[in-house]
Amino acid sequence: MNNIKQWLIEYNQSKGWGTTDADLFETLQECGKLVSEETIDSRRHWDEIEKVVKIEDKYISYGAAYTTGDLSPREAGWEFDINTIQEVFPQEETITKIVYK
Repeated sequence: MNNIKQWLIEYNQSKGWGTTDADLFETLQECGKLVSEETIDSRRHWDEIEKVVKIEDKYISYGAAYTTGDLSPREAGWEFDINTIQEVFPQEETITKIVYK
């Protein structure tokens, strides 16, 4: 089993929450502080996105979706794939901007 999935299951258990794939997705959506998101693919009824959230000291990447209409992603046919979750690590970069006076 994926180490971050096991960590997320243990996190949910410590809170008294469920540990189904749907429960884990809800934890990512509701408890994670959004760090970044990027559109990966656009479909007819939804845009697939990759989100990175921070829960405690863990940065977790996972697949999600936004619909292009009034339906929720699930109502439009999108399903969460638990295999998309993975632990990622932040990397600092320095950006230099030139300012003209």
